[in-house]
Amino acid sequence: MDPKLRTMLQKKAEQRAVEAQKAADSAKEAAHEMEKQVVKKQLKDEHCGMEIIFDATKSGNVSSFVLFSYVLMGLLIQLQLVQCCVENDLRCTKLADSGGSTAFHYAARYGHEDILEYLYDVDSETITTKNHGGRTAVHWAALHGEKKILSWIFQKDPAIFEVVDKDGCNAAHFAATNGHLSVFLFLAAKMPDLIRSPDNDGRTPAHIAASNGHENIIEALHAKRPNLLMAKDYINATLLHYAASGGRYQVVEFLIETVGSGLVDAVDKNGCNAVHWAAKGDKLDILEYLCVKAPHLFLAKDRGGLTPRAYAWDDACANQMKKMEETCLAAVRKTR
Repeated sequence: MDPKLRTMLQKKAEQRAVEAQKAADSAKEAAHEMEKQVVKKQLKDEHCGMEIIFDATKSGNVSSFVLFSYVLMGLLIQLQLVQCCVENDLRCTKLADSGGSTAFHYAARYGHEDILEYLYDVDSETITTKNHGGRTAVHWAALHGEKKILSWIFQKDPAIFEVVDKDGCNAAHFAATNGHLSVFLFLAAKMPDLIRSPDNDGRTPAHIAASNGHENIIEALHAKRPNLLMAKDYINATLLHYAASGGRYQVVEFLIETVGSGLVDAVDKNGCNAVHWAAKGDKLDILEYLCVKAPHLFLAKDRGGLTPRAYAWDDACANQMKKMEETCLAAVRKTR
């Protein structure tokens, strides 16, 4: 690739990261404020708050205990409430909600480093706790864009970043799910293997980003690790397959324009190309784009002899595809 173009794409990716982080911080602040108002009604005064916490600890009322983990979103008595709870019964550090998530998970999810520090000092093993899905606090922090928390956990126990959940997903998969670029780049710098590791279905974090339409992650990979854009899952499906299936127009466009033929003509183990996948999801905008950019794909057959139109669930989509096939056939004939 032309060095100037690569530099331009890298700067664009970095700018998107800054903008995305600002937007995420703003949204997080708004969400925290809303939750704070809700919890304030539950813990209106210190006496009431202490009753809820001590009752939760003594009786094992998990729902009440988890309530304090959401606690007040920044009110001054937050840490004191946790301290009172722990001092009353050390077992509360291991209490979990119905999904197996502990106070440590919730503190990581909401970015409360002081709570994490306190819980870790009381019981250092809590940092490795998994919920019923096999997810640690690292997974939760990555999913919700808590880079500061991930940095703190990395200093305490970097090995925990190698833990995968029951689906085989690591922290990079979770960061890619919500498009948290700053977290993704942090993980790429600290644990490079994470961003190329497959889950139980062979999907890399790049597959997840493509499926969810996070162009910022795809652009960053193209600038720093372009080979990862060629990843295939266990049925040989590429990023283009996933983006087409999910109707992620911008990602499809980026992959076609920057990566090109290496992805365009790729088929999965069933012989299906990106148009087959887009047709299965009735993604008309993707189909229209691919009709212009790769008309030959509309005429290609899978291993069972079916063209993409046979995969369309919606009759209206199938009818539109019939017209597209005619256009594509004419376009292909012109190139012969």
